[in-house]
Amino acid sequence: VFGRACANRIAEIAKPGDAIPTAPQDVGMDSVQELDRLRYANGSTPTAAIRSDMQHVMQDKAAVYRTEELLAEGKEEIDRVVRSFDDVHVTDKSLVWNTDLVETLELRNLLAC
Repeated sequence: VFGRACANRIAEIAKPGDAIPTAPQDVGMDSVQELDRLRYANGSTPTAAIRSDMQHVMQDKAAVYRTEELLAEGKEEIDRVVRSFDDVHVTDKSLVWNTDLVETLELRNLLAC
């Protein structure tokens, strides 16, 4: 269903023979800069500690059985966890098989939702 809708939309927008716009020279640089910002993050809190904090909040405040009051408390606590990410520390600075960086990127994405 979604694939067909996507294909139909593409067919509306892009016609055979249409010129392909030139991408800016700095396309993707925002992503590279964000990757480097996190790779060299030198705060005082390891990614694992922030992730663990997030997991505990979600398990305690947003489990299957929850109340409006618990969810409100959980929102406040998750906001605190999100702010704590500003103090993240990534130990491994390499670009090869860097699980520390991958876990930091995954955590950032979870906290952005």
